[in-house]
Amino acid sequence: MKKFFSVILILTVLFVSAFSSIAASSQYEIEVNLSQDKLLPGSEVEIFGKVKENGNGYSNTPVTIVIEREEDKSKVFVKELMTDSNGDFRTVFKLNKDIAYGKYDIYISSVGIVKIVHFTVEKNKPTSELILELDKTKYYSGDTVKISGVAYKEGAIVSYTPIIIKIFYDDQIKFVKELMTDSEGKFSVEYKTMPEQATGVYKVQAEALGITVEKTFNIAKKPSTGGGGGGGGGSSSSGASKNKGKEVKETEQGKLTIEKDKNGNILATFEIDNRKLMKQLEKDNQNKLIINATSGKDADRVAINMDSEIVVEIGKKGRVIEIDIDQVKVEIEPEALRLEENSKISFEVRKLKKEEANQYLKELNVRYLPVSNIFDFKLVQIKGEKETKLIFKKPLIITINYNKDKVKNYKKLGVYYLNESTKTWEYVGGLPSQNGTITFKAGHFSKYTVMEYNKVFADVDIPWANEAVEVLTARHIIDGVDDKHYAPYANITRAQFAKLLVYALDLEKGENEVTFTDVKGNVWYKDSVETAASLGIVKGYNGCFNPNGEITREQMATMIVRAMKYLNPDADYSSQLSFMDKEEISNWAKEAVGIAYNKGIVNGVGENKFAPKDTANRAQAAVMIYRLLEVLNRM
Repeated sequence: MKKFFSVILILTVLFVSAFSSIAASSQYEIEVNLSQDKLLPGSEVEIFGKVKENGNGYSNTPVTIVIEREEDKSKVFVKELMTDSNGDFRTVFKLNKDIAYGKYDIYISSVGIVKIVHFTVEKNKPTSELILELDKTKYYSGDTVKISGVAYKEGAIVSYTPIIIKIFYDDQIKFVKELMTDSEGKFSVEYKTMPEQATGVYKVQAEALGITVEKTFNIAKKPSTGGGGGGGGGSSSSGASKNKGKEVKETEQGKLTIEKDKNGNILATFEIDNRKLMKQLEKDNQNKLIINATSGKDADRVAINMDSEIVVEIGKKGRVIEIDIDQVKVEIEPEALRLEENSKISFEVRKLKKEEANQYLKELNVRYLPVSNIFDFKLVQIKGEKETKLIFKKPLIITINYNKDKVKNYKKLGVYYLNESTKTWEYVGGLPSQNGTITFKAGHFSKYTVMEYNKVFADVDIPWANEAVEVLTARHIIDGVDDKHYAPYANITRAQFAKLLVYALDLEKGENEVTFTDVKGNVWYKDSVETAASLGIVKGYNGCFNPNGEITREQMATMIVRAMKYLNPDADYSSQLSFMDKEEISNWAKEAVGIAYNKGIVNGVGENKFAPKDTANRAQAAVMIYRLLEVLNRM
């Protein structure tokens, strides 16, 4: 093996020597880029660049790439390739999982020139541990399940970290609770089962620190205490009664009626008691007033009815109403509703049966994969015999459960609504989580469902950009130049990147009106540029924006940091520049470049350089937007 590497180096030296006489009449240069310069064992780095002759791409010329560890000069990779018709070359180095940590040098040899760039192999981050405990493994209907645990990181307890507890039955989420560990890293929560709780095996899932642990428990029917009189007494104490196929019972917030319609659909109706809800309102000091509308019957339709007066009173207290249903959670700000006095409001969620749902999904493109039920939402105001559809003054926040077992990549999930006029599904958006829920804003009520959109472009096979391009495409933030091609290496303009930022972050125009002399008429980027300008994210020069100018790396970093500061002004924005070419960075961009680098949004291009004046391409733009969304916890 040593002889093989020696032969390669000797051939390279001979090639360099032979080429020197030819090079006297031409000017040659090599441009080299790395997809990343900080790597973990088992990851990969793409090495790509261009060989130029007199400023133009030099085609069909040999390129030799050798990677060696700086500490002991041991070689780990050798590759010989040819430039393509544009003078470009690229290859991928896959790191072994047991590769030594430290700095590595990459030698790129061609046309009598040897270029050197570097990358560093870092240690994997330490693992975390989450312990989950149940007080028992078997319960009876009506019992309380006590759940507890401890969170650790690097062997030490983790205080005040978020924990999500979910309970599943028959693959449906029956309980969700978000809490924090205490000062000793411990957490605990109770789950009160209902007297009519379905029997069988339940799964408890705890999520924290990027890991998930599970436990199971069993619910059985409570043994009978004997005697006919005892049966009557049990019904009275539970507050439940049956009348002509209806089951009626008192709840902590009112009355629940469960019945079946002529088609066998289970209907659950909650009538909210003003006095009970007022007591809860006065007792609780939380920002949200939670209405528990879980029936325990896997109802096909759930309706919640309440007086407008209590809704107004909740709004006066500055609270938000949260309605929790089996697979849906809805947050309503009372001020968002236009209510009349002495009226009732009725909120209804209907879960479509499989046969009906298939009628709406049969025309879907194969790239779309439905992963949830279809939910039909309805919100009306009733006064006397008149029923009117309520209009929102601001969007409502809805959380829908999806089936995790059907999902390949949860980041590609989105909520879609059915356009009743065109009978097509239109993208709404949403923030998906790994725990089986997605949250979105609804400006109106209709039929909604969750789908995973998987689209791959024929010209995108770039290890460091594939995920970003596919996810942003799934979220309808970026488009291809046609149905099959994305053109990842095409440069991106200032207007295009401004539009990307506005769409990706769902930004709305601010009060500060800003216009540019070269952005006018009905051009496609006008609204996006003016929105970004009103929020201080983009700025022009002498009244111009230069929308068609190709954006530079320092301009892109600056826009990104301004957007972060607008959305999260209280975050840590420490900046430190260590690039060898930092003096080439414009003074107005230095702080932003340092912040973007520290946040992991931008990297160097090799040789510890940032190349601030280089233009950025569409693949790089997608990766930076993707990383920005990760930093803002919008992934």
